[in-house]
Amino acid sequence: MMKHIDISTALNANPDHAAIISLEGEILLTNLSWQAFSRDNTGDPDYTDVGVNYLDVLKKAGVTAVYEGIVSVLEGRQDFYHNKYPCHSPDENRWFIMTVTPLNEGGDIQGALIVHRNITEVEWAKNQTVDILESMTDAFFAVDQNWRFTFLNQEAEKLLQVSRSGLIGQNIWTVFPDALGTTIQFHYETVVDMKLAKQFETYFEPLDKWFEVHAYPRHQGGLAVFFKDISEKKASEQQIWEMANLDELTGLANRRFIYEKMNGIIQKRIPFSLFFMDLNDFKDINDVYGHDAGDQVLQKIGERLQALQEESGGVAARLGGDEFVFMIAELDHEVTGHFAERLLNLIRKRMSVSGYYAFSMVGSIGIAMYPETGMNVNEIMSAADAAMYEAKKSKSVTGTYRFYEISMREVIKRRIVMGDDMLTAIDRGDFYYVYQPQINMKTGLVDGVEVLSRWKHPQLGMIPPPEFIELAEETGKIRPLTERTIRDVLKTVDGWRRDWGYDGRVAFNVSSSLIESPSFFTFIKEQMTYFKIGRDQLELEITETVNLAASEALAYHLDQFRHIGVSLAIDDFGTGFSKISHLSRLPVDRIKVDRTFINEIGSGSKGEAILYAVIDLMNQLEVDVVAEGVEEEEQVRVLMGRNCSHIQGYYYARPTEEEEAVSYIWSFVQTKNSER
Repeated sequence: MMKHIDISTALNANPDHAAIISLEGEILLTNLSWQAFSRDNTGDPDYTDVGVNYLDVLKKAGVTAVYEGIVSVLEGRQDFYHNKYPCHSPDENRWFIMTVTPLNEGGDIQGALIVHRNITEVEWAKNQTVDILESMTDAFFAVDQNWRFTFLNQEAEKLLQVSRSGLIGQNIWTVFPDALGTTIQFHYETVVDMKLAKQFETYFEPLDKWFEVHAYPRHQGGLAVFFKDISEKKASEQQIWEMANLDELTGLANRRFIYEKMNGIIQKRIPFSLFFMDLNDFKDINDVYGHDAGDQVLQKIGERLQALQEESGGVAARLGGDEFVFMIAELDHEVTGHFAERLLNLIRKRMSVSGYYAFSMVGSIGIAMYPETGMNVNEIMSAADAAMYEAKKSKSVTGTYRFYEISMREVIKRRIVMGDDMLTAIDRGDFYYVYQPQINMKTGLVDGVEVLSRWKHPQLGMIPPPEFIELAEETGKIRPLTERTIRDVLKTVDGWRRDWGYDGRVAFNVSSSLIESPSFFTFIKEQMTYFKIGRDQLELEITETVNLAASEALAYHLDQFRHIGVSLAIDDFGTGFSKISHLSRLPVDRIKVDRTFINEIGSGSKGEAILYAVIDLMNQLEVDVVAEGVEEEEQVRVLMGRNCSHIQGYYYARPTEEEEAVSYIWSFVQTKNSER
């Protein structure tokens, strides 16, 4: 028998089930966990107690593989042996992993240590992630540090035309030798070596397919790959044009197309009339009958406008929501008025939705003319919009229209004043900034702040951010406004770093249009150099939109920002266009889950289930999750239990000006430090 120095104490300190066997297989010693498990699971002492020959038990039970594995360790033919196996009880499904390690004394093997570890929670979490990956429409596979396949979902199996049962454990370059020496190998090896996500498109000749590929490094080595077949997109430039210029729901022209069309006509000085249409009380359709019914109503209106467009030679477009425009080459007020009546009748025409709902919509129309009411697209669109709101005020049960008039000037005067003052307002000090802390739930510290702009106008008072941001976008002032905000705030935060060692992130909301601007990229790079911004200390938050999800150019530019050390976040995730597959296409570091999902906590709803599934999957992909709008202690407790990495909301702090924000962050850090 082997000599041991207090080995019982060491074994009993191990929470796993552990036993020591001799070279012949006799159980020499067991720990308390081994004994308790055997007792609680009605184990037979003849099979588990000291003195029993464990190898004989395995042989009699027919567990040949395990028997041979232990023997190979005892004989020194392998350094260790492990085996994962199910051990289900009547009450729950359980999984264990068995590890056998040789015990050496004087260079000779004297026996072995056998450990059974309960890995039920790990297996459960893994199965949850697998379920999510299997439900994705994108293909996905993962390889380990030795380029061996560890997982493929069904979509990957289909696109690669392989059977995953025979692929797991195989080397990717052995299975797909034609990929060696191609851009596929180059990009994959770059991802692994540089530890940076990469997006690229590639043609794989053996399958005669084009793929869009998004590869991410895995923390433990290897990489995770999302990909999809884009052969049809590559074969059809027309499809790409339609995606850029047509409204996805109705098939009409979108805002981008109609603006470009109007600009072209104005440059040629061709007169036209613009009809701005809004469906009265459309929100009630969505609230009462559901958004599917609302979408069908919009599609019906789109079909009718399409038919009128073909008949009249005009141009119809959907701006978004329930807003449409129609443009015709006509300036006569009487003729234009008759055309507006046709549009109202077209909207009022009864429609059937889903086979049994019947709707009769009412519209409001504003009419503006070029060159009578404006000399550029923004002026014409603003005038038509203002006239539409005047028409809507009538609350007509049959709908009505209004021509733009001078008396409506006040409606757009405010916007003109804001547009003219926006740039000078920055220098005048009308703009100021508030900061909202982001709490790292792993450390309990504030490790980042989101910066929000505020505008106090000397005549108009406080202007809501959505109003001036929308105007800045429309008037092309979003870039100088954003750059000034970033420059001013970085200067302020630089003082925080010098004065009290702040080293957290500072996050800015940025328009996706700026991300695609090379000069904005240069500006960010210069600021990082000037203020000595470290990697991941500057974050850009981009709201997820249809364009964000679909734009290949935008994804490329995001990758460039990530390369220079800018942290990237998707803001307001879950508010309309969010899909897990979108995240696989974008090199983001974190997502900010919209408060509508946070408010579902404790409701038992699908929204709550989606929130938890997203957090679990993001943890697997090593993407941080920031929960926005957290206001209640119960929400904090649940999110911490779900390993949500960051929390932001009124529960901790409201957006406040610099002095109060700094005081809060500093006192918060001091309090945490004193607790250690």
